[in-house]
Amino acid sequence: MGPRRILAMLADLNGDVVAERRLDTDEHLPAAERLALAERAATACVEAAGPARGGVWAATAGTSGVVDRSGRVTISTLIPGWTGLDLAGQVGRWFGCPGFAANDANLAAVAEHWRGSARHVDDLVYVLTGYRAGHGLLLDGRLRTGRTGSAGELGRVPLTGWEDASVVLAEAGRGADELFQAARAGERQALALVDRLAHGLARGASVLVAAVDPELVVVGGTLARGGEVLLERMRAHLAEMCLNPPEVAPSTFGEESIAYGAVRMALDHAEQKLMEPYAAAAP
Repeated sequence: MGPRRILAMLADLNGDVVAERRLDTDEHLPAAERLALAERAATACVEAAGPARGGVWAATAGTSGVVDRSGRVTISTLIPGWTGLDLAGQVGRWFGCPGFAANDANLAAVAEHWRGSARHVDDLVYVLTGYRAGHGLLLDGRLRTGRTGSAGELGRVPLTGWEDASVVLAEAGRGADELFQAARAGERQALALVDRLAHGLARGASVLVAAVDPELVVVGGTLARGGEVLLERMRAHLAEMCLNPPEVAPSTFGEESIAYGAVRMALDHAEQKLMEPYAAAAP
């Protein structure tokens, strides 16, 4: 659930998506109305699958902001009325099942490690671009969110270029896709602006790269559509900022990565429940 979009996915126990629904929303929509739309989209997925699919084992919501280990949104600056919301409890009540919630960049990192660009590495920094850059962190193949869920939230760290993407696009008076198209055509001004975008993303990512020395940085979200015209410059800037710069790769799932990560988190719970009888019977 983002400021402007809702994407709901229903997956089977193999993790294969069997139904999905997308809705555009107003960024100023009140929390209650946003939740009602999300419930409608999720319910439509279940109805589309039909009764033969059985019940819902678990539900996970992904969102911007800081989400603690209980699935409560503790800080949200982009979605009205979201701060303090027990998001995990809300989505669980929709289907009478265990509910979970997590930060969007964290879930995107989970998705890439599960079936995406990072499936062959265990230490990963994920950069989610969009309204603002967010970061997800996996170490030893496990999601690391920190004591309060704030790991990777670099918004108050000085000199990270945090607002750079939105500032660059506003000053350019262009959308990201238009800018990247012009850069690919060799327009000098567009290439300079893309370099500025890449520099800002690299500055933010370099903080985590220097701290944890990951094998890979995956870039997803809106700016990832720039492809190599953006990533090539980001690699160059990281090489200047880091002693041992990691590889940089585009997201496999693009803007769907958050939903796929939510599927994986729900599936983790379902698999655990399925294995409980066998664990109890073991000598």
